[in-house]
Amino acid sequence: MARRGENIRKRKDGRYEARYKSGFNKEGMPIYKSVYGKTYSEAKNNRLNFLTNNKKNKNKYSITIKDISDEWLEIKILEVKKSTYAKYYDTVYNHIVASLGGIKISNLNQVLINKFIKEKSIKGNTVNHSGLKSKTIKGIINILKQILKYAEKQYKFGNLNFEYIIPKEECKEIQTLSHEEQTKLINYLISNLDRKNLALLVCLNTGMRIGEICALKHGNIDEYRSCICVRKTMQRIKNTTKHAKTKTIINIDDPKSKTSMRDIPIKKFLINKIKCLKGKENEFLLTGSCTEYIEPRTMENHLKSVLKKIKIKEVKFHALRHTFATNMIESGCDPKTLSELLGHADVQLTLKTYVHSSYELKKKSIEKLPEYCA
Repeated sequence: MARRGENIRKRKDGRYEARYKSGFNKEGMPIYKSVYGKTYSEAKNNRLNFLTNNKKNKNKYSITIKDISDEWLEIKILEVKKSTYAKYYDTVYNHIVASLGGIKISNLNQVLINKFIKEKSIKGNTVNHSGLKSKTIKGIINILKQILKYAEKQYKFGNLNFEYIIPKEECKEIQTLSHEEQTKLINYLISNLDRKNLALLVCLNTGMRIGEICALKHGNIDEYRSCICVRKTMQRIKNTTKHAKTKTIINIDDPKSKTSMRDIPIKKFLINKIKCLKGKENEFLLTGSCTEYIEPRTMENHLKSVLKKIKIKEVKFHALRHTFATNMIESGCDPKTLSELLGHADVQLTLKTYVHSSYELKKKSIEKLPEYCA
């Protein structure tokens, strides 16, 4: 049986067959060809080598940005997770190919790329045609850099590492709930405890991401150690299957980085609340079912509904994570510990995002100065 997503199978003659997409027919259906190997790994490597090295018949000066982007994506689908590939696919075709696709690699220059960046900053949003944020543009350019680096390596192009001028990133204040708002929200959640309200309570006390709480199962809760073991995340991603009936699909996979797979200690009162909602090891915490789940968008809407009901300002779900982090800093938690609790890949992200204390905390710190500093 072929391994899921790899398109590699063991034949009756004992050899392994690895298929790859070589193009499309007149009806737009993919055409597949195969390479072979004595073992699974050999077939996979043979396919990768073929895709990366069999370029001799191409005239490199006729290759366009679209051509090289297509090739790069064919390699990436074998190397990265489904969710990462969906993000690459969306960025490549909605931004890079849409704006630069027809340009030949040999004609690409710094002026064209900086013009592309400027356009994205003015009307790059594909939904409402507003300008994209600096962070989003940086992500697009990072993918473009990878594609051009691939072109350099495979087709021996000269230096394609151009200078880019990225718009300055605006420092946006993070959304958090005040202490009064937190108290009001927690009281409501406890008084109206169901699975979705418990999830909000858990996020407020652990800083878990919305996708992590949606993918959480009863088996991920260690009652003996009083902790939650984050092992999976859920997100809705673009469906990159040709002629797919749906534009997006739900994907449950490992978190985006190893540091996101973590154990978060929780208070006894949360363990007790979770115990009230009994469930089997493989059942989702949010539904009590092995097959049915609640997706992130639904949880986002649920939070909005709760906040509206108790007359608290509307914030995004991620504000619960920000609120948890701010509370931890105010309670004296060091940035390294907080970084591990949040599952950040780099402590610098934690420092940059959260270690800018509130006015009240600054005031308390000043009050602690010794008298001779007065």
